[in-house]
Amino acid sequence: MKKIFKGLGLGFLALALVVGVGANNANATTTYAVNAITETGALTITSAGTLGLVAGANTINIGADATAKTIAIGGAAAETINIGATNTSGVITLGNSAQTGVTTISGSTLAGTNSLFAASSTSAITIGAGLTTGNLTLGKATQSSGITTIHGGTAAANTLFDNVTGGTIAIGVANTGGITIGNGDTIKTISIGAGDAVNTIKIGDNATPANVITIGGVASGTTVKGTLTVGADDTGHDVLLYGATASSNLLWDESADALELAGVARLDLSGATVLAANTDGGVIKAGTSGSPITEDTADMKFMSAYFDNGATSGTSVGDYKRLYVTGAGGSGQALRAFGSVTDVAAGNIYGAHISASFGTTGSITGLGNALATTLHIPGAMTGGTYASQTAEIWADAAASDLAGATSKSFFRVGMGGDATGIALMDDTMNLFDFYGIAAGTGNTIDTAQTGSAGGAAYAGIRVNIPGVGIKYIRLYSADSD
Repeated sequence: MKKIFKGLGLGFLALALVVGVGANNANATTTYAVNAITETGALTITSAGTLGLVAGANTINIGADATAKTIAIGGAAAETINIGATNTSGVITLGNSAQTGVTTISGSTLAGTNSLFAASSTSAITIGAGLTTGNLTLGKATQSSGITTIHGGTAAANTLFDNVTGGTIAIGVANTGGITIGNGDTIKTISIGAGDAVNTIKIGDNATPANVITIGGVASGTTVKGTLTVGADDTGHDVLLYGATASSNLLWDESADALELAGVARLDLSGATVLAANTDGGVIKAGTSGSPITEDTADMKFMSAYFDNGATSGTSVGDYKRLYVTGAGGSGQALRAFGSVTDVAAGNIYGAHISASFGTTGSITGLGNALATTLHIPGAMTGGTYASQTAEIWADAAASDLAGATSKSFFRVGMGGDATGIALMDDTMNLFDFYGIAAGTGNTIDTAQTGSAGGAAYAGIRVNIPGVGIKYIRLYSADSD
């Protein structure tokens, strides 16, 4: 029996020596050559001791069973905690793919920088790679003064949300301070919807707020490729283009359905290049002969222009048109007006109606004409037929006939308006008033053509009758002749 107790005593002594080593010695090493060590209390590594694993496929499981527990690594406020600090090629895993709890990594609340993967230079970093239906959040909703920055590669194509196919990407939904994309002094290209897909890009698309959208600065250039649509059919918007002069602009007035020029703005077509195929309107076109612009409202003015000039000298012109014919054998018409009655019994029709008026008390000191025609003759001319005016009646068909007309003439002269005024003017009105033409022998007013039949005439006006030659219209000195 003494031998038994003696053997037990030596065994307990040896065990006590093995377990107790390192409890009071920081440099001691305790080795357990067993498959599993279970400690139901607290396992403490004191001082600067190290708990390590020797070579082999060893595992330290902390909280591996199903019992709920709290696992704490690090205690004192100033401690440095390293997880995989010397790992060079192994895999470091935090959390489990089947985990249902919450994994939180907190950083410093004081001034400083909290870093994840700070030393990773060439490897890929993935956050939320297995996320399918949960939310991925960077930053805090109540963050007030900090700055959230996402850096990308300086020479690579950086991508955000490249796999979003059916969802919505929202940036700065609750932001009130402003959202900046591509700000800075470096020249760059910023692309939105630049892929091959048919994208719908909306900026400020909301019916309630009055959004102010600014594109580019004063020195910027904006290029739009494709169709530009402002508003929607039956619900448009004003479009305003400013010029360099104050109050001068081009306005598409949505409420008036009109394009308006204001201030000193003008429509300048001086640089227009005419396309040879556009013979029906090389510079300006409004309708065609086969498809005219049509509106059947009474008293419609399809084109209307009103001007006012208060100059006390010079001559103002309401509408000036000039055509230069520079090709030998070519013809030209500086102004062509054509009125047509399309197979109906109309009231009146004018190819052109030209008037001049003087208001109530207006007058002139020079010449007043409703119509003036001037034929300029150069220093030398050859061939051709010349006239200041041509009055021509054209037969459109073999059956053209005016037999049923009330009156027909090349010239129709008359007076209209107030009957009293007509009577006063009729007392002094001349049918013709010649100026710049001197009466004399052989002149247009030929004083040698006095004749004798029916009384002696003062002179004759020379006229040319086709196939007959020169004849004269007699002029008499008095109504009694």
